[in-house]
Amino acid sequence: PAGSSGVVRIASAPFAGRLYVTTQGPPGASRLEATTLAPAPLAEEELEKAAELLQPGTAIASAELLTEGDAYYYDSHDGTRTYPVFRVILADAERTRYYVDPSSGRLLQKTDRAGRWYRWLFQAPHSWDFVPALNRRPLRDIVVLTLLLGVTAVSATGLYLGYRRLNPRRQGQDPGG
Repeated sequence: PAGSSGVVRIASAPFAGRLYVTTQGPPGASRLEATTLAPAPLAEEELEKAAELLQPGTAIASAELLTEGDAYYYDSHDGTRTYPVFRVILADAERTRYYVDPSSGRLLQKTDRAGRWYRWLFQAPHSWDFVPALNRRPLRDIVVLTLLLGVTAVSATGLYLGYRRLNPRRQGQDPGG
């Protein structure tokens, strides 16, 4: 198509029973009708209709277009997440969340109950992103450095006590008794 210079990737993108083509280039991703190669951006109504197909028979609790991350779909200090993103929360027992790329209709992430537990019990302590305020520097640096100094102090105390325990001559004690 005209204006396709700089395209680095072309992929088929079936969506809601129809075939589309997505192109990836310097300006970003674009979605094209497969037969005519005419631009075919997704409307929010199409996304909502397609969201019903994610888990047939399950009601949708909410569906919205996000321009920034939420508690489960966010930039974890590397800036690799795609925005905007269409978030669908189902009204099932697990409160399953789907994150869909609005330009291609591609499923980016699914988060269920197990995924939420994993996020809070593993990812949050390891990436230190409990609160959005802690993602801002210098507050994040101050908190992390304070915790590292505490761990260093505990480790140094353990080394000192272990050395004293294993080296009785330094304490003036008899090694035999």
